[in-house]
Amino acid sequence: MTVTREILWEAPTASASEVRSKRMEFIVTLRANDPRIGYNKLPKFIERKAEVNTPRTEVPLSG
Repeated sequence: MTVTREILWEAPTASASEVRSKRMEFIVTLRANDPRIGYNKLPKFIERKAEVNTPRTEVPLSG
């Protein structure tokens, strides 16, 4: 097994709140809070079912 690290984001003048916000964004986006993938416990993981993208059909208006 090989473990690697990669810089995902950097900012020379980021505030602490900006860093925390970006950290949460990455945790949710990369699903690091999903117990099957990562180890982060916060924010709490909520499993969402995949949405089916069905094309809309045009309904003719009567009148």
